[in-house]
Amino acid sequence: MRHLIHRLLLTALLAGTALVHAAGTDQPGFFAFGGIGFAGSTSPGEIKFRQIFLSDDPEAGFRQWFDKGGGVGKAYAMVACYYLDHDRYDGMKERFRELHLQVPTMTGCIVGSINYEQLTESIEDGRYDEVVKPLLKQTKDAPTPSTEATFALGSNERGAPLAGEIAFRQILTTPDPVAGLEEWANYGTYAQRAYAQLGLYYLDQERYQAYREALLATDIKFFAQADGLQGFVGYPELIELIEAGHFDATMRPLLNSPEAAPTSSGDKEALYPAP
Repeated sequence: MRHLIHRLLLTALLAGTALVHAAGTDQPGFFAFGGIGFAGSTSPGEIKFRQIFLSDDPEAGFRQWFDKGGGVGKAYAMVACYYLDHDRYDGMKERFRELHLQVPTMTGCIVGSINYEQLTESIEDGRYDEVVKPLLKQTKDAPTPSTEATFALGSNERGAPLAGEIAFRQILTTPDPVAGLEEWANYGTYAQRAYAQLGLYYLDQERYQAYREALLATDIKFFAQADGLQGFVGYPELIELIEAGHFDATMRPLLNSPEAAPTSSGDKEALYPAP
């Protein structure tokens, strides 16, 4: 029992150290796929990995992460480039070997590390296929997230909410809105990711903070039609307004009683269909 307690304390200490080291930077503290910690949350590193993978130019994004990132970023970039650009992967592999890195990892609640031989063996044995292949299918078969999709709160010129806001409000009425918002945060258009960040700020601060770091590091722009945001804007501008309480007047009625929230169209049955 004493050894178990010591092991749990050591795990917590290592986890806290890595997270503190990563705080305020663009570098995640762990290389991890799948849920981590007691809550089973998606790691900041995996969130960033998925966002780069679904961006307009994932190869460039992962090259930059490998060149400028720490050991964790280099490991994620190698996983991606094995599937996206095998020649690039071979070059990264050689550079990674020369650095003699021990990359911190987390699986569930277990903290560990991975070295060059372990990482390359896992990649080349297909250990990450179940994570990456669905993303590959999305990039090939599904349309690339479009910057033309609109983030809008309030009515358009015809006095009705736009489609994105209608879908956003519908998510807020579901039994598990956080799951719906996280789906948008990982796989949605640029505008849907903006809606997701807005909703998570009010519903789940831990997940909001995890996505916040990745969004602040990107120069992606989306089209907005909302008070305080007009035209093509970046996520840092959105996050500044969110944290200043700019959307409180719109969001609090939705969160307190989504089915009774005012709408410009007045068609609540269409806006909030019965489950």
